[in-house]
Amino acid sequence: MHPKPCRIGGQIKLALASGTLAILANTALLMAADQAGIATAHGGLLTLLRAWTHIPDAGLATSWPFQLAFHFCVGIAMAIFYGLIAGDPRKHSITKSFSYALAVWLANACVVLPLIGQGFAGSHVLSFSGIVLFALAHTTFFMVNGLLLSGFSKNQRARLLPD
Repeated sequence: MHPKPCRIGGQIKLALASGTLAILANTALLMAADQAGIATAHGGLLTLLRAWTHIPDAGLATSWPFQLAFHFCVGIAMAIFYGLIAGDPRKHSITKSFSYALAVWLANACVVLPLIGQGFAGSHVLSFSGIVLFALAHTTFFMVNGLLLSGFSKNQRARLLPD
């Protein structure tokens, strides 16, 4: 019989894999919107953190590589958080993933963006299509993450069960 992996360590590894693929899908959608000339929410959380911490901008925080790295790190952190709090990953569902997406989108739309002066869901600076495309890319992240996490977990369990 194979030893069982540490539950939390295993969950984190699975969330890293699913989160990486999910953030790549999210980023591709956001980049496609940019290429189409549709502005979506960019750097709301980073802008809020910079304002709260009073970190002066030496150009790094507004550079494209730093913003992309920050976006990736936040995505991975959300994937790990989801993987640890969502219960048995083999029982992840579309409803669970969508509920998590909605909760995080509402936090961003109702708290983060208004706090940085962009209004509800960025309505002061974004067009309706920009808001919708951001919501679509955001939801895609959570749906891809949840569904992959579930699939990865089922696959890992099948490999660990004795023949």
